[in-house]
Amino acid sequence: MRRRLGVLATLFLVVVAGCNAPVDSESDPTAVHGTESRALDGSAPTAVTTVPATQEPRRAAGNGTQTAITPTPRPADVAVSGDLPVDAGKTFGRVRQLLDARADPPAVKVYSATSTGGTFGDVQNDDFEAVLGIGPPQPVEDSELQTSGMTFPTGRVFLAPRAGRAPAIERTLAHEFTHSIQFAQGDRAAIRAGLADDRLSTSDGTLTARSLLEGAAVYTASEYVRRYQPRYPTERTQISRLYANATGGTRLYWAAYHHGADYVSSRVDAPADLGRVYRTPPSTTEQLLHGTRDSPVPLGVSVPDGDSRWTVSQRDSRGELFVRVVLGTEVPRARAAAAAAGWGNDRVLTFRGGSEPSFAWITRWDDAANATEFATVASQFLDERTAPASRSATTNRVTFRMERLDDRTVVLLAGSDRFVSETSVQTEPSSVVVRPPRRR
Repeated sequence: MRRRLGVLATLFLVVVAGCNAPVDSESDPTAVHGTESRALDGSAPTAVTTVPATQEPRRAAGNGTQTAITPTPRPADVAVSGDLPVDAGKTFGRVRQLLDARADPPAVKVYSATSTGGTFGDVQNDDFEAVLGIGPPQPVEDSELQTSGMTFPTGRVFLAPRAGRAPAIERTLAHEFTHSIQFAQGDRAAIRAGLADDRLSTSDGTLTARSLLEGAAVYTASEYVRRYQPRYPTERTQISRLYANATGGTRLYWAAYHHGADYVSSRVDAPADLGRVYRTPPSTTEQLLHGTRDSPVPLGVSVPDGDSRWTVSQRDSRGELFVRVVLGTEVPRARAAAAAAGWGNDRVLTFRGGSEPSFAWITRWDDAANATEFATVASQFLDERTAPASRSATTNRVTFRMERLDDRTVVLLAGSDRFVSETSVQTEPSSVVVRPPRRR
């Protein structure tokens, strides 16, 4: 099937709740935030000086057993640069106790901006997302989610209060302090060590790992709210509300927070138990979404050397969650989730050679029935994206072609008309072979 679609990719400033990159001379690409796929670069965690844990006194219960009393957490000496309407030291002490952690308090730098823009960095969708109609994330309208922050490997925290009230600022601090302790304890390295080697460099693996880091921070901040701000909505509740009616680009951005928190909460009973999530992480978003340990099904993709001006510039795997979000932009989301659930593996090949990149997206499914369901829903997705009833109708620069290669394999070609029309894709015994157009 052939379709063409015009795509306009734009930069858009997004305001986030827990982690986003500030524009600052101290910016570090290894910092934990919500817009980049570089959070797990393997850098060594910062060494810290241990702080004696607060001892929990006990009292006799009525039946003669001993019941633990949660003590008042010892406030920490947090150096704050700027004005905050909350006690950062008290908040860090509480988070450290919730996590049962030993870590030095970080320094906090406060940005003075109170509007919804101007302080934190741009979030841009990539070329493949743009071709599929995924735009940049939309700005957050809920003022209680507009307070944002970022944490560096040193533990240093940046915070932009914006329009947030004191409870929102305190909750965001709890989120960022969780990241600070993750760095101090080497939790990023533990997650990375637990990922399968072939997933580490993929978008799917990166999103999975980031979902654990952000999900743990959302979970901990939400438990913080339940204990210390019981009249205030939790971060998890507010993110779920945002996610429910968000655009595709916004959902893709917030997926790590939303689905990560769901996964973490299904695995632990308290923030102090997070270590076992870090030590045995899922390797794919399929495992994250369903709580399984299913490995991706085998999928080899090759591009023979040949006389073509189109060459492969990037290989990637996007994963089940990406499929779900993309399909859900044009078909009912429950139907999109069901169609994505049979994901077995995928490869996205980016070809350069024309004025714009072109793509071959090869998906392999668990079985023939799941491949059929995906192909049916993907066809509906493309029909909705291209609007005109005639499949040969065109509306600008991007052409699509979808083919069922075998009972479990579906390929989508997207890009220039010549690339899509002249590229051949076929299954061979050892791999799926993609042959871009020959030179003329």
